[in-house]
Amino acid sequence: ELAEGEESIVFRGELESQRIKAAWRATEPDGTTHFRGSSSEGPVRVTLAYMAHGRRDTVTIEALKGDYYPTEQRARFEGGVHVTTGLGVDLRTDALAFRGDEGIAESKDVVSFQRKQMSGSARGVSLAFREGRLDLTSEVRIKVEDPLRGALEVTAARGQFVKEGGQLELEGGVTVLQRETELRAERLVGTIALPGYDLTQLIASGQVVLRSSGADAGGLVGPRTSSGAYTLRSPRLDMPIGDPTSKKEMRAGPGGIEFVWGGTRGRQG
Repeated sequence: ELAEGEESIVFRGELESQRIKAAWRATEPDGTTHFRGSSSEGPVRVTLAYMAHGRRDTVTIEALKGDYYPTEQRARFEGGVHVTTGLGVDLRTDALAFRGDEGIAESKDVVSFQRKQMSGSARGVSLAFREGRLDLTSEVRIKVEDPLRGALEVTAARGQFVKEGGQLELEGGVTVLQRETELRAERLVGTIALPGYDLTQLIASGQVVLRSSGADAGGLVGPRTSSGAYTLRSPRLDMPIGDPTSKKEMRAGPGGIEFVWGGTRGRQG
C-alpha cells in the first residue's frame, strides 16, 4: 500500500514492491521520469522490497534527484546519496546507478559505509541486493572500533562482503594495524558474526608478515607475550580476534612460521 505522496515505479525481475516519493516530478513522452527533492519536503526517496535467501528485505535510496528510465530498466541518483541496505550497512556517495531488473546498485565514486562499530570507504562499489553481496572495487579502507584492544584499521586494493556466512574478503596489498602490531598479506578473509557485525576471525595468506614494533605486543592477533618486539613470517596465519581473554590462539598453516623474537631467530613447523 502506498503512503501519502508515494507512487509506484516498475522494474522487471524479482523486486516485490517499488515505491518512490519526491517533491517534484516530470515525465517525458517515452516514460522517462525526473524526480527532485526539496528543502521543505526532503530528498527523493525510493523503497524497494525483495526476497534474499528466503527472507524479505528492503533497501532505501535517498538523493537530491533521481531519473527513472523504464525502457532501459535503470535509474540514476545524484546528490547526497544515502543507501540503507538489507545488509545492515549504510552507504553514502555522490552518485549511484541502479539496474532494476538485476537488483544491482553501482557507484564509481568514493563511497563511505557504516555499520555499528565498523566503518570505511572504497572507490567504487557494486551492491547486489538479492545475493546479499557488496563488492568494493578499489582503495578499500575499513576501521573496526574495539574498546578493549584499540581500533583495528585495514587497507586493501579491493574487497567483498557476503552476508550469507558473514565473510569479508580482501585482496591486494592488505595491511592491518592495531596499536603497535601490523599485519601484511596478499589476501585476508574475516569472519563477521551477525547481527552485531563483530569481527571474530582473520585468515591471512600469501607472504604473511606479522610484526610488533614495541612493548604493546598484545595488540591485534599476535602471540601471547607481555613485551618485546617480534616479526613472524608464514604462508598463512589463522588468527582469532575480539575478546582478549579468549583461550583461542594463532595458528600457522602449511609451511610453518619463521620468527625473530628479541635476539632469537627460529622456525616452527
